[in-house]
Amino acid sequence: MILGLRRYLRSPFFMHSIVYLAGLIDFMRPFIFFLLTMMTIASCNRKVSAEIQQKPGGLEIVHPFGFVKATDLSEVLFYAKAENKLVFLDVYTDWCLPCQVMDEDVFSDIELAHYFDERFVSYKVNAEKGTGPLIAINYEVPAYPTLLFLNADGEVLVKKLGSARRLEMYDLADEALAKGVMSEEGNN
Repeated sequence: MILGLRRYLRSPFFMHSIVYLAGLIDFMRPFIFFLLTMMTIASCNRKVSAEIQQKPGGLEIVHPFGFVKATDLSEVLFYAKAENKLVFLDVYTDWCLPCQVMDEDVFSDIELAHYFDERFVSYKVNAEKGTGPLIAINYEVPAYPTLLFLNADGEVLVKKLGSARRLEMYDLADEALAKGVMSEEGNN
């Protein structure tokens, strides 16, 4: 068996096959480079542009995902009630690596940003600065990031500890929307 393998490896057929494969790889190199370049460009087009806008009602959008700038959560809740939307609250810290990954991979997705912008008022709060520590205590935030979906009264509809990928964000949003509708029906 080993002698047969050695004989095959030294045969002109095997050597010809190696030379053929090397030539094929050299021939395909520009095509592979072009394909990888196009895939990179296509993935970049899904990112949200970082423009600052003013939402009707006074809150300023300060993040490509649509996170609003507010002095505290009560301002966001008031705006959400006026717009008849739920609140998405991202509680993060500067040193949190999963928080940074979510910023780069999840909150930069244009389709997800549009989905959330139509249904939620999104608010991002640093748990170690400003009103963040108080929010973290009030909503019992044990880990970062913590993703909270609130109704306009500030009640938690869905709470997710840790990061979430893009598709999971859709699921969390749908769950919050369903619970938000149920709580509205219960109040009527």
